[in-house]
Amino acid sequence: MTLWEEAAAAYPGLMAQLTEVGLGVSVFREAFEADEVHGPFYRELIQEDPRATGGLFGHGLWFGAGDLPVPAVFVQPGLAPFHGAPIQQTPLASRRLVGRTFTWPDTTYAVGLPTPQCLIAARRLPQLTPTAQPAGRIAPARGRDVVVNGDQRSWVRALIPEFALTPHLGRWGEVAMTAEAISAPGDAGTLVQRDDGPVVGQILAGQAGFYSLFQDIEYALRAAGIALR
Repeated sequence: MTLWEEAAAAYPGLMAQLTEVGLGVSVFREAFEADEVHGPFYRELIQEDPRATGGLFGHGLWFGAGDLPVPAVFVQPGLAPFHGAPIQQTPLASRRLVGRTFTWPDTTYAVGLPTPQCLIAARRLPQLTPTAQPAGRIAPARGRDVVVNGDQRSWVRALIPEFALTPHLGRWGEVAMTAEAISAPGDAGTLVQRDDGPVVGQILAGQAGFYSLFQDIEYALRAAGIALR
């Protein structure tokens, strides 16, 4: 089971809202890429951060102070606070992302992310094969799980079905975000484990001092056609 399959099973009542938020992300991206949007709005966003994907990285579940997570959109820095806030209470996110071509559900949070940096692997990593034996169990990451990468430790703050780093580099599927960074340049591909042992993912990117992104291990193995036994 992947992290998003696990999330869908754990929070079935939120899936309809997340589907609506995901539709909004698609509508916004389509409008942003259309000629009529490539005016002052486009230039203003790109001038602020040319690496950001039109102001919007993706959507998913955000684990805050409440018992349940909330649907969230992850936006370019400056559009919303890093700790998140209801999208209707974030003037910049509301002005640029709400009411242009789509109205976000009132329960949606906006989370401003410092643009992640790809963490290119600094060393050759062990290669998995279709008959490789895992060093330990694998499992999906869950919200608020404590996770470790080497000697770095944090907890899972968000679960994201797909994350677009830039319009030109495609999208990563099934990504978790940690509350603090557990990675550094050169860590791409290193394994992330839950603190009780199972491998939950591999590092993709991050922003020093803020957070790390890792991809679900089951999703990555399926995509590579690898079955562990």
